Amino acid sequence: MAEHDASFHLAYAINKVALELLTLAFHFCFFRF
Repeated sequence: MAEHDASFHLAYAINKVALELLTLAFHFCFFRF
């Protein structure tokens, strides 16, 4: 169970970071043009 929990938290963290990067990129492109 602990292994599954760790992979879940890892995927959640990666998703969160990816979403933040996507938002940052979107704002950067939006304000640049």
